[in-house]
Amino acid sequence: MSIFIFLFLFPFSAAAFGNLKCLEILLRNCAFVNAKDTGSLTPFLCAVAAGKTKCVELLLDSGADISVRDKFQRTCIHLAVESERETVLQILVDKCGTGMINAPDEQEKTPLHYAVLSSIEKVTQRLLETARN
Repeated sequence: MSIFIFLFLFPFSAAAFGNLKCLEILLRNCAFVNAKDTGSLTPFLCAVAAGKTKCVELLLDSGADISVRDKFQRTCIHLAVESERETVLQILVDKCGTGMINAPDEQEKTPLHYAVLSSIEKVTQRLLETARN
């Protein structure tokens, strides 16, 4: 297996499965922190969707682009809400403030739309509180 494939593909798996040690090693060895797969997901977005808090924090500390969007133009906030990842959502909202809460995806739905449509009361309340501040 070529080193390129190793440093490109493995961060996605490590992030999605929450393998923090593996992810640390890959990042120390110049893994592509903002690489995109065919769905325009990055290791960071994979970690967000999977609710892997420690991986999310490590990737952000390693230069992951918090403003990246997937092929459906969803932000990390959309994915955290859609996946019902409250702890990850809290980290992201603290990092990016209100800017991404009102960001529409390709269907013109914001993360708040996703929260209301899925009836996730805690997440909806958190987004509303953040938007007010």
